[in-house]
Amino acid sequence: MALEDKIISILEESPSDQYSLYRHLATAKMSEITKVLAKLQKSNIIHVTRHRKNYRTGLAIPIYSLSRTSSRRNKLDFDGLLAGVTSERIVEYPFLARNLVSTRVEARILDVGSGKSELTETISKFGKKKWQVIGIDIATVSEKFDFLSFIRMDARLLGFRDEIFDQIICLSTIEHIGIPFHNYNIKESDELGDIRAISEIRRVLKKGGTVIATLPYNNEIKKQEFRVYKKSSLYNLIRGFSVIRKEFYRYDDDGKWKKCRSQSIAENRVNTKRIPLYFHSRVCACLLLKK
Repeated sequence: MALEDKIISILEESPSDQYSLYRHLATAKMSEITKVLAKLQKSNIIHVTRHRKNYRTGLAIPIYSLSRTSSRRNKLDFDGLLAGVTSERIVEYPFLARNLVSTRVEARILDVGSGKSELTETISKFGKKKWQVIGIDIATVSEKFDFLSFIRMDARLLGFRDEIFDQIICLSTIEHIGIPFHNYNIKESDELGDIRAISEIRRVLKKGGTVIATLPYNNEIKKQEFRVYKKSSLYNLIRGFSVIRKEFYRYDDDGKWKKCRSQSIAENRVNTKRIPLYFHSRVCACLLLKK
């Protein structure tokens, strides 16, 4: 992802000054950040929303925010898909939106476990003619539209050549792969189904490409219908990738999803209220991985 797009992604979450951006962007130089900020401001993509005082120098430091028109144009809108939803999707979709490749570049995107999903269609429309989006699912009937295809395929044996995709999406899917499920007529259990799938995902991902993955996380809970990961099993699953971003969200007793300050808090926090049965777990792990 280009530095310009990284800065825009950060500002979509909250206004920031150049020093906050520098701390977020560990590999970028301050001079590069300043140059990009000037370019974005000149193009009316960002503006100075207020100033803060630097107590050491006494200087006023500008705090930047996305312009309203820019925010509407560049942000993927999931409001319609999330209407009435209380499950993990509330945190998964915004995480996805923040980490998609830029709409300024041509890209091939694979959505693993898409079903025939409105999410995949929304992503395809957002990418317009720049993105070629393919959704695969073990139960999907093959169908092709402009810049979008739905294909029936097993994620453990992807029918694509090596290093073809720029980005791969896998939301609340990998925990199900290899688990018997009568609705899909899957009777045989494959304990390594998730490992086989992630290996295939890595194979078809370009070098430098990214994976956006979400999955249930909890140190204690066990389910027969899907896997719930803990620290060791999550490490074993993603060890073939570099972790660019890792966020944990917990469903609290007040009925809201809240971001955990650290992975250890996500693991150890005890909640007393029972979660709805259709939730995978009380904690959702959101990952941005790079090959």
